[in-house]
Amino acid sequence: MYDILVAAIFTFVVGSAILSCYFRLKYALIIMGVKTAIPSIYFAFTGTIWTPYDGIQFQQTASELISQGYNPIIVLLDLNFLIGYLNTTHIQPHWWTMLSQYLFGNHYFSPIFLNVLLTILIGMYTMFILSRTGFSSEYYKYFFVFFNIHWDVLAWSSFVNIKGVFITLVAVFFLYHLIMLVSSTENNRKYYHLLLLGGALSVMYLSRYYMIAILLASAITWLSIEYSSKDKIKYMIPTITFFGLFSRYGLQRVRGTRYLEGISILSFVESLPRILLTPRPWGVLPEFSFLIIPSIFHWIFFIPASMCGIWLGYRHRNLRLIFIYAIMFFIFYSLFPDLASARMRVQVVFVFTIIQYQFLEFILKRFEIKY
Repeated sequence: MYDILVAAIFTFVVGSAILSCYFRLKYALIIMGVKTAIPSIYFAFTGTIWTPYDGIQFQQTASELISQGYNPIIVLLDLNFLIGYLNTTHIQPHWWTMLSQYLFGNHYFSPIFLNVLLTILIGMYTMFILSRTGFSSEYYKYFFVFFNIHWDVLAWSSFVNIKGVFITLVAVFFLYHLIMLVSSTENNRKYYHLLLLGGALSVMYLSRYYMIAILLASAITWLSIEYSSKDKIKYMIPTITFFGLFSRYGLQRVRGTRYLEGISILSFVESLPRILLTPRPWGVLPEFSFLIIPSIFHWIFFIPASMCGIWLGYRHRNLRLIFIYAIMFFIFYSLFPDLASARMRVQVVFVFTIIQYQFLEFILKRFEIKY
């Protein structure tokens, strides 16, 4: 109970400090009160009835490393050791869990409180994209509030330890700095954003390497659609080069693995609606029952929010980038039936929150409801 209190206070204070940069302090405190109360109450009084295998594995590996005398700084400075120890390049969730255990103790809930803070950063970068798209400050700041208390955001960041939250942050970070790269007029700023893009891809390689292909495919498609021939050449040649090299490497990595089994047109057609709409509210498994309420809202909003997404994509160039990213994401994951799940869809949660928020904005204006 003491460790939960420490984790909750830490998360509440840091999160409130970030949010207070954009809202009055009392509103920041209310938002963080909600975001920290949910996991605190759940883990203090209910325990861990929802614990996907991956999160348990991350906890066990982190505990082993700490018991052997390692700490997050040591292993971060020796990535080859960590990759060899784990026998995978996807070291991020293990390291993240290790960091959280150093802060809050060897508990399943430790990384979850850090993930709560990551959701604030995801919402913040999504807000930055909206701010670069021409929306009013009132619009994107209210969106920031909506994102932080969104049903999917709260569900996936409050109860289970999944690496998708961290990966989502890296993805939206990449998309934002790509927008900033092509909109900057000073070379120094371009180099700065290019450096951050390279850093994001490096971190993604250590988190979920095949997401690099999705991000680069999205970037290439967006640049091809939006910019003149001269700009295409300048930005697309290095991007295509990296994309081609990585695609070859990625195919070599997955050749002969279970992910290639069962790929067909039929499996794609079956997997696409599944990843778009899973789970069905009436078919949620007991181990994922925390998704019942979010799944109901997802189904209610799906069609009208998708129509708003088409409208937004038609009007706003920067939003076309994140919608292209969502399309590439769903195409990729639908090719692999084993990967098509609601857990993976967390990586596009910021896209769904934008179109759902726009639908709510439309309803409020249509009926002249002030907020």
